[in-house]
Formats: sequence, C-alpha cells, structure tokens
Amino acid sequence: MSDPASAVAINDVMLHRTAQAILLDDFAAMSACFHLPFVLETDGLKLIIDSEEKHRALFERLVEGYKSKNVTDIIRECEAAEFVSPNVIRSLHISHVMAGSHRIEEPISTLATTELYDDGWRISSAHYLA
Repeated sequence: MSDPASAVAINDVMLHRTAQAILLDDFAAMSACFHLPFVLETDGLKLIIDSEEKHRALFERLVEGYKSKNVTDIIRECEAAEFVSPNVIRSLHISHVMAGSHRIEEPISTLATTELYDDGWRISSAHYLA
C-alpha cells in the first residue's frame, strides 16, 4: 500500500471526513480522524493539541466561526500525497471555504502528516501555509 495512488486515496478519505464533521458539527467524527497529541502550525503559531478537551474547544471555535460566516461547503483538493514510510503519509491539500457558490476566504494550503495507528489512519499534524 505504498503507491502514490493509495496515499492520495487515504488522504481524500480524511479530507472528506473532516470537512463533513465540521459542516455537521460532529465532534466524534472529527476526533476519530486525529491522533493526540496533534500538532497544528501556521507561520506564526504552533499549537500542541494534547487532550480531547483542547481538541473539542478548537473544533467548536472552528464550527462557530464557519456558522457565523454561513459556510455551506468545504471543498478540499489533494494536490500531492506520498508515503514517506509504510505507516506515514505526507500530503498537500487546498481548502476552499464556500457560502453557497461564493468562496468566502482565500484558498488555504495545508501540509499534513497522516499516520497509521492500531485503530487506523489518523492525522498527526497540519501546517497551514500563508
């Protein structure tokens, strides 16, 4: 399972699951996609989400922010994904946050690491690029 098509397919599943979890305000579905501790980075910030409480608070802020902007869809496109080892995928995806047919934010590029644990594939880090 180390071919690039498999890495893209696994990444696409995670992108779809997390987008739907946000849109449906489903923390359990979102939580199932992440491994704790989870590292979240931007160019000026590094957060280590090391508890369910921190993860839930981050998720709730995100959902509330999207609700306040009337977000109706999150379109995520995998630009590249590759296995860096049999149990680790590094990927780049772009997110488009939509309200109806209008994009309400500039596209967001994200470098992510997804790892295979005993209970399946889970995202372990994400770096949001400016």
